[in-house]
Amino acid sequence: LMIKLSQILKAVNTKLKETFPKIEIDSKDLSEKFNRPSFRTELDGLKTSAFMTTFKERHFTIRIYFYTTSANKGREERLKISDEIENAFLGTLWITDTFAIPIDEIEFEETEDGVLIASFRKCFIQMYP
Repeated sequence: LMIKLSQILKAVNTKLKETFPKIEIDSKDLSEKFNRPSFRTELDGLKTSAFMTTFKERHFTIRIYFYTTSANKGREERLKISDEIENAFLGTLWITDTFAIPIDEIEFEETEDGVLIASFRKCFIQMYP
């Protein structure tokens, strides 16, 4: 069973919806008007390599962006969201009923304009289909 990157991102979005039912997950381009508070998610830094000819090794980073209720404000709101993201994601992220990714470290940073970014780097090895 080959896990698709889109399945991983969908699992992240599902976990966010369960944890923060009142906060929208927005997919609009940042140049468009978007609602606050809201989340955006992305999967980047992808690197795939062959491993012992029958497996493929995938490295990637999942990023969760949180836009506070008011731009450039919301230190307390960011801290609260950071705590809740930790509680929701540290441990095991189930991608399907039978496949999970362990998450043992989440990095938090803040942009100059007050956007919270939570990210975790992962790697897993799968057998080629």
